[in-house]
Amino acid sequence: MKTVQNLQELEQLREAHEIIGFYFSTPTCGVCHTWKPQIEQVFDPLDLTLVHIDLTVLPAVTGEFMVMGVPTLVIQYQRKEQFRFGAYDRIYEMVERVERFLEQVGD
Repeated sequence: MKTVQNLQELEQLREAHEIIGFYFSTPTCGVCHTWKPQIEQVFDPLDLTLVHIDLTVLPAVTGEFMVMGVPTLVIQYQRKEQFRFGAYDRIYEMVERVERFLEQVGD
């Protein structure tokens, strides 16, 4: 999972990938530190680019992505949000939903 450091880098990644996931967190979020390696592990086998955004580094993106809490995982396809997951979502259910979606758009 690549960590984005500025808005230009974020925009370049959005342009380069038709399907992309954005993982939002903050350094003081304990759940975020637990969730990140799990997200990386289960989404790694999928054809999906994951990007980490530290909201203390890029607070301006909270409005654009409508991030109301952390951790938040947003999956976009062609720059449109397809999925939004938070700390209370079950990881295996997230993966199942995203896998089904990737199969549909891959056909």
